Amino acid sequence: SMRRVIEFIASDYRRYRIWLRRTKAGKRAYDVLIYVDDSESMAESGAGTMALEALALLSSALSRLEVGRVGVESFGTNAKLLHKLDAGTGPNGPKLVSSLTFKQKETNMRQMLEFSLETLDEARRTSLDLDAQLAQLLLIISDGKLDDRERIQSLVRQAATKRQMIAFFLI
Repeated sequence: SMRRVIEFIASDYRRYRIWLRRTKAGKRAYDVLIYVDDSESMAESGAGTMALEALALLSSALSRLEVGRVGVESFGTNAKLLHKLDAGTGPNGPKLVSSLTFKQKETNMRQMLEFSLETLDEARRTSLDLDAQLAQLLLIISDGKLDDRERIQSLVRQAATKRQMIAFFLI
């Protein structure tokens, strides 16, 4: 179709709409970590199913936008890696759903933030795309029951100084 060819040329040869894939790399690369609260409080409040829906929606949106590397982890008493940070295929839905049990005893947000900031620092050091600007984003899906608020605030400030953005989805 000539219309699609014109769109391809008009986009500066960046988006080849016939095959729906990018042909020219963008100027920015993204590392996105999605953390899902896996504590009992999520199940008790009925937020577990909503968290799974939010995870599915975020995963599909990020893969459609071709943001770069996406990783998924759960947290509660202990953090658990569900899908490592990579640029391959999107997270495996059935495996993620079966890994989230919502049976961990408490929500340890402080430990999760410390671990995630270390993970993002390591990802920045091992980034393969050195020409592009690396933007790092941490998405947290939780019911908002937190501990050690002062330490969490200092970790959020620390992330801001490292140009790591944190978004908290309260369910």
